[in-house]
Amino acid sequence: MARSLTFPALVTVMVVAMLGYCVGSTVQLTQVTLLDTWVDRSLMAVALMALGLVALNNIANGVRQTAVLLCFAVLGFAITGLRANAFVAIALPASLEGRDIAVTGEIASMPSHFEGGTRFRFEVASAQLDKHPLQLPPRLDLAWYAGLWATSEGKDAP
Repeated sequence: MARSLTFPALVTVMVVAMLGYCVGSTVQLTQVTLLDTWVDRSLMAVALMALGLVALNNIANGVRQTAVLLCFAVLGFAITGLRANAFVAIALPASLEGRDIAVTGEIASMPSHFEGGTRFRFEVASAQLDKHPLQLPPRLDLAWYAGLWATSEGKDAP
C-alpha cells in the first residue's frame, strides 16, 4: 500500500513536476520539426501510466522525484507537441503567403488599431485563388499596415 506524503514532500514533488514540465516543453520548442501526433499521444499515454505506477508504489523519495521529473518532462514535451500540431493543422499554407486571394466572409471582431495599422478577426465563407476555389482555415487574423509614409489620418500618402 502506498504511504502518504508529508506536506513538505508533496510540495517538493509538485516543484519537481513543474520543473519537469517546463524542461519537456522547452525541449519540444527547440525541435526543428514536429513529431506526428500519434507519437505525442503515445508518449503522453506512457508518461501517464508511469506516473500512475509511481503514485501507487512505495518507493524512496529520491527515486520518486526523479520518476516524477521524467514523467512530467515527457508530458510537457507531448502536450506542447500536440498543441503545436493543432495550430499547424489550421495555419495558412506557406505556398499561399504573399499571394492575392479573394476571400468572402464576415468580420468576427471589432477592428483594433495599433501604431502601425489595424487588425481584425475574419470568419471565412469562401475563398478563390486565380478564380479557382480554395480551402482556407475557418478563421483568419487579418491586418493592414499604414506604411512608412502614413499621414496623421492613418492613410498612406501618395
